Amino acid sequence: MSVYMLLRQSNDPSSSVCQASMEQLKNLEKTPGFCSILYAIIASKETEFNSRLLSAIYFKNCIDKYWRERVDSQGVSAEEKIYLRENILPLLLNEESPQISLQLSLLISKIARIDHPQAWPQLLDRLVEIIRTNQSLSRERKRGLLALKEVIVQLSGKRLPHCKREFVQVTGKLFVFVEETWAGSLTGVLVGLSSLARGEIGPNVLEALVPQAEEARLSLHILKNLVIHGLHQDLNDLPYVVHFLNHSFTFLSNLIASRTSVVENPLTKQTDKLTVQLARLLNELQRSQPDSFENLSIPFLDLFYRYVATSFQSSFDRFLLQALLFLKAAIDHVPSAPLTTWAKPSPHELFFTEEKVVALTQTLIGCYFVLSEEDLRAWADSPEQFHIDTEQISWETRIHPCAEIVYMALLMKKREIVAPIVVKLLQEVVQRPAEEDSPNFSRWVLSKEACYCGVALGYNDLYNHFDFPSFFSTYLARDFLQPSPMYRIIKRRAVILIGCWVSEITDEMRKPIYQVVINLMADQDVVIALSATTTLKILIDDCKFYVDSFLEYLNTVVDLLFRLMMNLHQDDTILQVLDVLSTLTERVAEKISPFTGRILECLSRLWSEYRDHKLMKSAIVHAFKRLVKTQERGIEEEVVNFLIPFVLHSTDMNEGDSLYLMDHGLGLWLYVLRKARTFSQALFSLFPNLVNSLSISFEYVKRSLKVIESYLVIAPIPFLSIYLKDILTIFGRMVGNLKDKPTIQSTRLMTTFVQQAPEEAVRGLEGAGVLHSLLKLILDGNEASHLLVEYFNLFGRLLLHCPSFFFDFFARIPNGAYPPPYSSPSEVLVRFIDLWLENIDQISELPARKLWCLSLSVLLSCTEPLVMDRVPLIVDLSINVLHDLDTNFQRYGYDFFSVGDEANEADGPLFSRYRRMMYQRDPVINLDLKKWLIEKLNEASQTNGQNFRVAMEAIDPVVLSQLQALLQHSSPTVALV
Repeated sequence: MSVYMLLRQSNDPSSSVCQASMEQLKNLEKTPGFCSILYAIIASKETEFNSRLLSAIYFKNCIDKYWRERVDSQGVSAEEKIYLRENILPLLLNEESPQISLQLSLLISKIARIDHPQAWPQLLDRLVEIIRTNQSLSRERKRGLLALKEVIVQLSGKRLPHCKREFVQVTGKLFVFVEETWAGSLTGVLVGLSSLARGEIGPNVLEALVPQAEEARLSLHILKNLVIHGLHQDLNDLPYVVHFLNHSFTFLSNLIASRTSVVENPLTKQTDKLTVQLARLLNELQRSQPDSFENLSIPFLDLFYRYVATSFQSSFDRFLLQALLFLKAAIDHVPSAPLTTWAKPSPHELFFTEEKVVALTQTLIGCYFVLSEEDLRAWADSPEQFHIDTEQISWETRIHPCAEIVYMALLMKKREIVAPIVVKLLQEVVQRPAEEDSPNFSRWVLSKEACYCGVALGYNDLYNHFDFPSFFSTYLARDFLQPSPMYRIIKRRAVILIGCWVSEITDEMRKPIYQVVINLMADQDVVIALSATTTLKILIDDCKFYVDSFLEYLNTVVDLLFRLMMNLHQDDTILQVLDVLSTLTERVAEKISPFTGRILECLSRLWSEYRDHKLMKSAIVHAFKRLVKTQERGIEEEVVNFLIPFVLHSTDMNEGDSLYLMDHGLGLWLYVLRKARTFSQALFSLFPNLVNSLSISFEYVKRSLKVIESYLVIAPIPFLSIYLKDILTIFGRMVGNLKDKPTIQSTRLMTTFVQQAPEEAVRGLEGAGVLHSLLKLILDGNEASHLLVEYFNLFGRLLLHCPSFFFDFFARIPNGAYPPPYSSPSEVLVRFIDLWLENIDQISELPARKLWCLSLSVLLSCTEPLVMDRVPLIVDLSINVLHDLDTNFQRYGYDFFSVGDEANEADGPLFSRYRRMMYQRDPVINLDLKKWLIEKLNEASQTNGQNFRVAMEAIDPVVLSQLQALLQHSSPTVALV
C-alpha cells in the first residue's frame, strides 16, 4: 500500500483502521526515500489538505529520528538531504495554508539545528534575501520571517560551547537587519494609530495594518532570542544593541500612550501583544545580563515605575504585571548596603531615591494590596477557590501577589526607609476608625486590611519597628470582637497576621490567641475558617508550642476540623485541613489517643467519598501513618484489622494509584507492625504485595527492608514457614544490584535472619546463591570498605552460629569456581580470612569488633595449615578488643545491627519486647569474650597440638605476655549486656 493511501487511512474515523495505518507508516519511516515521498505529497496541490498536513507533520517528526546518521537504520542519505534542502524553501514560499507553512517552518528549523552552518551555510542568507526582496505584507515575506524565527529559536537553544560561539556570530550578522525590519513594521503601525488619534482615519482602516503588526511580532521574537542568547559581552559596547534599546523605549512609550488615547480598534489585540512581548524581552534581558543592562535600563525603569504608580486601575493587567516584575528585578539588583563607604552608587540605587521609595510603598499598600470588587465577588461566590487562589497562585502570573513580592523586596533592600512608612500607614488607619454608617467605612476597612497585609508580609524586616504583643492587645483583640459583616475582611487578614508573627507571641498570649483562632475556625465564612486553620497549623508547628497548655482546646479543635472537612467541597481545601489534622496528631503525640476512633472514622469516610482521587487517598494514608506513629502505648488488634485494608490497597502495585500511595502505604504498614500490641495473623496476608513490589523495582527498598525486619523480629518462625522462598528470592535479587545504603540495610537484614533462624538462613542463603555472590564481591576487591564490613558481619554471624556449615560451605566450593589465583577451596578460605583481618581497622564500634573476635576465634581450631599461620593476627585482635572492653566498657544498645534509621522511633510495646528478647539471646551480648577466647585456645591446642604451639611462637612478645597474663590471672567478667 502506498504512503499516500496510508496517510489517508490515518484520518479514517475508525480507530482500528487508523491504528493499523499508523503502525505501517511507522515501519516505513526507516525506508530510504521516505522523506522524499512525504515531500512530494506536500508539494502536490491536488492532494487533499488533511493528507498534506499529515505529511508535513510526519516529515517534521522524522527529522529528529533519522536526519542524523544512525547505527540501527540507513536514515536519510546524503543525496536525499541535498535534494530536500534545495527544495524545501521554495515549497514553503509557495504554500498557501498557514497550518502547513508552520509545519514546514518547524521542519526547516529542525534541519538547521543539525546542518547549520556546516552542511547548510547559505540558509540564513537565503532567508534574509527572501525577507528583503519581497514587498511588505507579502505572503513570501511572512513565510520567510516565520522560518527565520523558528530557525533562530532552534539555534539559540544549542548549548555546546562551539554552538554558542556560532550563534554569537549569527547574532552579529542578523541583528541590524532584523531590527530594521521590526522598526519599519512597528513604525507603520504607530503611524496608523497616530492618524486614528487625530481623527484622520477611521478604525476600520487599521485592519490593513494587522499583517504589519504580526510582522513586527515575528521580528521581535527573533530579536528576543538574539538579545538573550547571542550577546556575550557588555551591552554598552554594542552600538546596534544600544540603538535597538533606544528604539524600544520610544516604541514602548508610544504604544502605552496610544492605548489610552485611541479607542478600541482592530489593531488593539495586536498592539497589546506587541507591548507585552517587548516588556517580556526587557525583563528577560534584565534577568540574563543585569549588570551590563543596568545603565541602559534606567529609562525603562522610570517608564515602568510611572506606569505602576498611576495605572493600578488599568485594564491592561498583562503589561502591568510585566512592569511590576521589572521593578522587582531592579530592586533585587540594588545592594542592601555598599561594600565600602566610598563605593560609587549603582544607577538603580540612584534611581530609587527616598522620595520614590516612599511613594512606591504607599502605592503598593494603598492601591495594590486593597481587595478589589472582583476579589470580594470571588470571595462571596466561591470562597474555597478564593482561599486557594490567594495561597497558591504564582506571584509571576497575578497582579496582587506580584505587588506583594515587589513590596517585600523593597522592604528588604530599603528597610530604614520603608519600615517607618508602613508603621505610619498602620497607625493612621487604626487610630482614625470610620463609623459603620459612614460612607467611607468600606474604604476604611479595605485600607486597614491592606495595612495589616503590609505588616504581615514584612514580619522579617519590621521586627525593630513594630511591637506585635502590644498591637495584639490594643487593636487585634478588639477587631475579632466586632460584629459588623464588613469586619470579616479584617478578621481574615488579622488571623493571617498572627500566623506571620508567631515568633513574637509570648507564653502569656498563647491562650488568648488559641481562643481567637478557634472562634474563627467556627465562623460560618469558609474563607475565615480556612485562614484560621492555616494559622492554627503554624501555631502548633512552632517551636514554642507546648502540648499541656493546648490540651483544654484539643477536643474543640478536633471537632471543628472534622466539621470543616465535611463542609468543604474542593479537594485542595480538604487536603489543607487534613494536613492540619495530621500535624496536630503528630504534635500532641499520645494525647490524641482518646480521639483515635473518631479520626479513623472520619478518614475512612473521606476515603469512601474520594475513592477515585489519588492525591486525597495519599493524604489520608499519610494521616493514618502519622496517627499510628503517635501511639506510644501501641494500637489494639481492632485498629490493626481496621487499617489492614488500607495498607493492602496502598501497597498493591497493580492498583492504578500505587504511584501516589506506595510510599505512605509502606510507612503505615511499618508503623502498624511495630505499634501493634498483639500480632494479628491477618498481617501475613499483606506480604505478597511487598514481594510483588520488589520484583518490579527497588524504588521502595528501604522501607520494604524495615517491614521485612519487623516480621523477622516479631514472628520469625510462622513468617518464614510461609514466605521463606520469597525472602530468599528477594535477597538473591538484591545482591550487587543496590546502592550503598540499601546494600548495607539488606546485608544487616540477612544478619538478623541468621540470628533469628540460623538453620533456615544458612541453607537458604546458600541455595539462593546469596553467599556465593557475596563471596565473589569480597574476593573481587572492588567493593567499598564500608560494604565489606557488612559482608564480614554476615559471615561472622554464620561462623558464630553455624561453624560447621561455615567450614562445609568453603569446602564445597569446586575447584576453579573463582578466577585465579583461587584455584582451590583452601586458597579461597585463606584469602577470605586475610581480607577479613585487613578490614578490622574499618570498624570502631565495640559490638562489631566483639562479633569479629568471637567469630574469628572459632578459626583457631581449624586444621588448615594456611589458616594456622593467621593465629597470631587473630590473637592480637582479640587481646586488643579485650583491652577495649576492660577500659572503655559501657552498656551498648543494639541499634548498630538494626535495619534503617527509624528502628527506635517506630517501636511499640510488642515489637520492643521481641526485639529485647532477640538481644538477650544474642551471643555477642551474652558471651564473655575472655572465657570464649580461653576456650577456643584450649580447643585449638588439643586439636592442632604441635602446629598450634608453632603458630603461637610467632606471636609478638608483648601480645604473648598479655595473653599469658590473661591465662594466669582471672579478672572481672567483661561482656556486652
